[in-house]
Amino acid sequence: MAHQHLHLKDDTAVEHTHGKQVRVSIALLGTLAGGALLINSSIAKFIYGANSFNAELLAMMGALLLGAPILLHAVRSIIRNETHMDELVALAILAAFATQDYAAAGTVAFFMLLSELI
Repeated sequence: MAHQHLHLKDDTAVEHTHGKQVRVSIALLGTLAGGALLINSSIAKFIYGANSFNAELLAMMGALLLGAPILLHAVRSIIRNETHMDELVALAILAAFATQDYAAAGTVAFFMLLSELI
């Protein structure tokens, strides 16, 4: 009976580790997809011109994809009365969005997420 109890603990630990690996894989995939959108935005600026709608749209989509997890984590931390570096990064992302500099918002979010994944 005690052996079965220990076996259940081991299965739970394995499932927990597997779930964490899946979350990290999804976070890595989202970070890389956002980075690809930012790179495509830079290419679109080169092809279509600096103020083209296509380039801005790609940069905005990348910034939204990359910035959303940071903003959500910052809001959760503020609600729990905890402070992390995410609040400052979220403020920088919001400031870049306010000035319509989507490439800067995405770049800041990309490097923040990449550093967390590493």
